[in-house]
Amino acid sequence: MAFTEHFAALPGIDDIRESVESNIISGPWEYARYFIRGYLLNGAARDAGNSPTTVLRPGLLMTANTTTKKWQQWVPGDVGGVGLEDIKAVLLYAVDTQRDAANQDRWFGYMLIGGCVKSAGLIVPGNASPGINGDGNEATIRSQMHDKRFILDDFWQEP
Repeated sequence: MAFTEHFAALPGIDDIRESVESNIISGPWEYARYFIRGYLLNGAARDAGNSPTTVLRPGLLMTANTTTKKWQQWVPGDVGGVGLEDIKAVLLYAVDTQRDAANQDRWFGYMLIGGCVKSAGLIVPGNASPGINGDGNEATIRSQMHDKRFILDDFWQEP
């Protein structure tokens, strides 16, 4: 019988980790460099492409509100002037932003703030299915993520 547990792994977490690894992360978890951090999620954050919208899906593009200092979904072309137009992270695990039918800020929302990601696993707020290819904001997403320590798996780079 082979020993397959990882050092310091929690019992039962492997299925969740492997789901994230296969859908969002590009490359093996053990050998690549990923920057993961926990942040305070805004209870008012919504995933307009999901049902219910209060459940944020893994792969959702995230940003920080410069006024409240809480994290929420990315808003392309934010006109509120609170910094929501800059992609800063990718949500790694599903989070329900409500409890007892009221918004609840969540500590932690674990997010990837750098590393190798699959473009087909990213979720643009408002889209029902994952993937950025063909989205109207694809060029903006690729540009912003490239500037923020992300490497997309389908990024063509001249040798």
